[in-house]
Amino acid sequence: MVKVILKFSFILILLLIPLVHGQVCESGETRPCGSDMGVCETGLRTCIGGKWSECIGEKKPTSNVDICGNGLDDNCDGQVDEGCEGVDEICQNGKHDLGEDGVDCGGRCPRRCFVFPWVETILVGIALLFLGLGLYYMERERGKRFVFSESLGKD
Repeated sequence: MVKVILKFSFILILLLIPLVHGQVCESGETRPCGSDMGVCETGLRTCIGGKWSECIGEKKPTSNVDICGNGLDDNCDGQVDEGCEGVDEICQNGKHDLGEDGVDCGGRCPRRCFVFPWVETILVGIALLFLGLGLYYMERERGKRFVFSESLGKD
């Protein structure tokens, strides 16, 4: 009797393993995934080898809070511009308030913050420096001098 119960338990466990690790499916099947509420859009999962793939093409929320005044459900919760009472005063007070990315911009404020591209500017500067040094040394190897370098020694 104990052997029968053990065999039955073993078979039951083997049958339940696919359910624990995800739903079993037929290869080629598809199903929608994600949400189509607000600015979000659903994606598609495809069955590959008996397992569902990741959600492809899903558009997720653009923010975890609604951006006030744009008339969109930015956080895909089914409510447009919720929690925006009094935001006009906060977004125009000249201070970096809680929930803003900068002074009166970002977060719940409809105005986006300008971010200066420091990294790109520095990289371009370094590239130009190396280009100039490379040209200088190439001309120096040829025996020529730059007019600029000659003018530095004279007063």
